[in-house]
Amino acid sequence: MRRIWDSYDDAPFTDVDLQGLKRLKKTVSEDRAGRVSRTFWPYAIACGLSAVMFAAGYLLSSRDQEMVREVSFITAEGSFGDHLLPDGSRVRLNSDSKLTYVNDLSGNVRKVRLEGEGYFEVSKDVERPFVVQLGNIDVQVLGTSFDACSYPGSAEDRVILKSGSVRLTDHNGDSPLMMQPGDMVVYNRYEGDFCKTRVNARDICRWYETRLEFNASRLGDVLFNIGDRYRVNIEFKSKCSLDSRLSMTIEREPLEQVLGTLSSLFPIRYERLSDDRIIITDKNKK
Repeated sequence: MRRIWDSYDDAPFTDVDLQGLKRLKKTVSEDRAGRVSRTFWPYAIACGLSAVMFAAGYLLSSRDQEMVREVSFITAEGSFGDHLLPDGSRVRLNSDSKLTYVNDLSGNVRKVRLEGEGYFEVSKDVERPFVVQLGNIDVQVLGTSFDACSYPGSAEDRVILKSGSVRLTDHNGDSPLMMQPGDMVVYNRYEGDFCKTRVNARDICRWYETRLEFNASRLGDVLFNIGDRYRVNIEFKSKCSLDSRLSMTIEREPLEQVLGTLSSLFPIRYERLSDDRIIITDKNKK
């Protein structure tokens, strides 16, 4: 068509011929443009859909990464940690402990995982229970204060309730155990059972305090706090009564100095069997 058109450039045309040829040229141009447009738009649409799919995929990927964002608090051996959680709850971590949670505790259940020992003051939220995952049990609360202990390699998990109420469930699916203030529950990981006793939670949940002041407190409660504070197991094999009363203050003194003070107040002596094991016997025992 182009060659035919060009071959008539020098030919004599009447006005009627020129008008007809112009209409023909216009028709050819419009038809070519239509073919180009029909060819272009499917590719344009495909490219647009690809861009939208890429953007959606990127957002979903970013969202997935945000959903599994994990936060951990770790305390080294011989140190303590004091942390405020995103929901307003407070946790004090004992030596060599780790607390982990995800998503800024923003889900329907505020769930944390504890390895070691921590004292919790949980912000009350009746719509979103607070769950602490220990080695073999879960501690579920709404708003309360309690001590939880679950060190890796230990034979037991321990919970002491200071205020409020909590529910304990083990990972075997057994019936849950309810706790009231003053209860201490020890879960035996090997036997898979709970043992609940009554204690003075106000006096034995104090290891996290910078200055431990005991006023007419039981010897047994003082030793309990010493064991938690210095991360040692204390075996008491003396005839001296654990109900004996004493007043003393403990700050950051070495463990040997603290035990030496107790030996001067009571007829007892101590022996360090290993880094984490102390035995207390009668002073006159050979």
